[in-house]
Amino acid sequence: MGVKKLLKPLDDVFDESLDQVIAPSLGKIYGYMKGLEKPESKLDEYIYDLYGKSRKFFSITYITSGMEKVFNEVIKALENGSTGPIILPSLFGGGKTHLLLALLHAFQDPEAILFAEPKDTAEKLYENLKNLLQSKKIDKIDIVVIDGDYEKYAPSPIKPLNVGPYTVYTIWGYIAHSLGRYDIVRDYDEKQAAPSKDALEDLFRDKHALILMDEVLSGYAVNLDNTQRGKLLEFFKRLASALQGKNIATVITIPAYYREQTGRIETEELYKDIADFIEGFFDAVREQGVIVPPIRYAEEYGGSDVVKILRKRIFGEAEISVPADKISDLISHYQGVYSLGMFPSTARQIELLKEYYPFHPTYIDILIRHIAERRPTTFQRTRFAILITRKVIRNLWQSNRDPDFIHAWSIDLENGDISAAILGKPSKRKAIKIMLINYMRLQRSLSMKRKT
Repeated sequence: MGVKKLLKPLDDVFDESLDQVIAPSLGKIYGYMKGLEKPESKLDEYIYDLYGKSRKFFSITYITSGMEKVFNEVIKALENGSTGPIILPSLFGGGKTHLLLALLHAFQDPEAILFAEPKDTAEKLYENLKNLLQSKKIDKIDIVVIDGDYEKYAPSPIKPLNVGPYTVYTIWGYIAHSLGRYDIVRDYDEKQAAPSKDALEDLFRDKHALILMDEVLSGYAVNLDNTQRGKLLEFFKRLASALQGKNIATVITIPAYYREQTGRIETEELYKDIADFIEGFFDAVREQGVIVPPIRYAEEYGGSDVVKILRKRIFGEAEISVPADKISDLISHYQGVYSLGMFPSTARQIELLKEYYPFHPTYIDILIRHIAERRPTTFQRTRFAILITRKVIRNLWQSNRDPDFIHAWSIDLENGDISAAILGKPSKRKAIKIMLINYMRLQRSLSMKRKT
């Protein structure tokens, strides 16, 4: 029995026009939630419906261990006092913005979390958040959203924000403005100088706030000159210290890959010109900060987080139940195939077949490790995996094939849509395309042997 007989993709997967609706921006969705942004097209309507409505958003969300940890760190900071900023390191498409949106939605509509998976994790987070919000010690939690790609949510000396009584020139000025305490940092903001630790402590005193910062260390910083970046870096150094013991949860994304073994980061290639600044930020906050990669990418095949996110986004459920006899039959077949010795040891892990179903482990391996990791600026990891899988599923479901797994050969480079997404224009990289097609055909022929 093939995957097509066992599973049904979500209806939106078959709408090609929605393939790009997988990369929401924090500022755009926040603006919609505040009534400041309106849809200008049918695509906008879909984006706002999917990402701007809390319950719909969580219905497509799988709570990774990283997301769960960030939620708990945020709750702990608001309840008991912060130990420093929460840092989300990830390359493009690594789940940073989705996590920030999850926090934003959860604090707007806590019950919406219950629509996420895994259900037991969602229920625990909901109870923790509900207890926090019902605490008599907390009168109000301010939410400050900073998106470096939007001038109105991240004013700068180049593009200040006029709010009527005054003009805001910096990130720290915007935070103070959003907390209703602009006068505390007015002089620093107008002079575009990093506020002192004392000023920041006064700003946060007796406040409960959630501060979400996205694209500040990337798009925003790129547009600053070296002197301005130096002041921004000094601000972050003082911020990390000033947050100690304050009921301020500050979550900051960073465009870099974090290597836990060495405790170091590798900056996104796109931002290599400001790599020293990004690494300087990391060094400045790492001692006080909590570092949490949003999504777990295992050394082999990309990790189960990616598999569960793909299941959720393609089939609507992160946990897919498969009849025991079906799994037993598959394992028996693949034990025979793998015994042929035609696959490397890392591609012969029988136990992953059940964990990754309906995706064959080599499918995830090809997408994440062999394509996305090698060209992360072009292929944005989880985001890229969702995009290609939508195309793969459409192509497979429209064919007369019904394989036992979604295999690596399902990435059909003879299909123009899939080929263009991976290789660009058909005329380019012809040799690579031919090589990959031959590889996919070999895998397909091996997997088809079980049909005979």
